[in-house]
Amino acid sequence: MIAGGNEGNGANEVSSRKEIVEFLKRRIRELERELNIYKQLLMEISGKHVQEEMRERVLSPDNVKVIAIGNDIVANIVKLRDSIRIILRESIPSNNTLLNSFLIQLLKDKKDLGELGDFEVKESKGYVTEIVIRGINSKSLMKELEIALRYLWREIHRK
Repeated sequence: MIAGGNEGNGANEVSSRKEIVEFLKRRIRELERELNIYKQLLMEISGKHVQEEMRERVLSPDNVKVIAIGNDIVANIVKLRDSIRIILRESIPSNNTLLNSFLIQLLKDKKDLGELGDFEVKESKGYVTEIVIRGINSKSLMKELEIALRYLWREIHRK
């Protein structure tokens, strides 16, 4: 009885967590497969085995930042060598007005100002799941992105 109060919240949380765990497991498998394809291509092109530096690196707390509001995780920001990946905890419809007029517009403006090189919005079935940003030339951009992600999360969940 969801209408009556909190009785349905626990079940929804469990279901949502299961979906998130399954999504993450599936995504990791996909990325591992993609990495293996690239390694194979590199071996084919170079005629050599993949060098030591290309071996898998374990993500450490130093290069993963969790963006949260209270107990809710909004996104994970993974810092890579020449880019960052913003992995949204909850996919947002790609036609969401606030997403496009606020977050995407912020990224476009920052690109025009030269504060970032380029960005790519990754979608799956009409939902934004991840944003990749390359060539960050501004230290304040990370903080601005965190604030923007929190604002977007609050506004989407206010409805």
